[in-house]
Amino acid sequence: MEEKRLLLLSKIEIIYELLNKNFAQALKNEKIELTTEQFRLLDILADNEGIKQSNLSELIGRQRATISRGIDILEAKEFIIRKDVEGDKRAKAVFLTKKSKKSLKKAQELYINIAESTLKELSNKEVDKFDKTLDSIIEKM
Repeated sequence: MEEKRLLLLSKIEIIYELLNKNFAQALKNEKIELTTEQFRLLDILADNEGIKQSNLSELIGRQRATISRGIDILEAKEFIIRKDVEGDKRAKAVFLTKKSKKSLKKAQELYINIAESTLKELSNKEVDKFDKTLDSIIEKM
């Protein structure tokens, strides 16, 4: 039984890798200047605009250095701007630019299309069951 569980986790990893690969290719085909990681960062920022850079790493669950490098790259591409946080000389708040909002919208549409085509053969009942199973796995981690 243990082998079956390991195989299941391997399959989840394969699904993630294939989705990531397909999404990266779609971004490239549409000439959207984002990596999948940069997309995820912008997508989270869109819901948390003005968040402190230090809080962003906690929210995403990545190391500060990793987030900082991502923010540096996005800033160089003019996808985000950093502003000083009033009352905290060291802190920077992160905001999306108009350029990033436009690219993010296109990328989100691509992502939704890929997700829908990936799951189109599953019934609503199967999707709900799979969702609950994944939630259970996440909860136990």
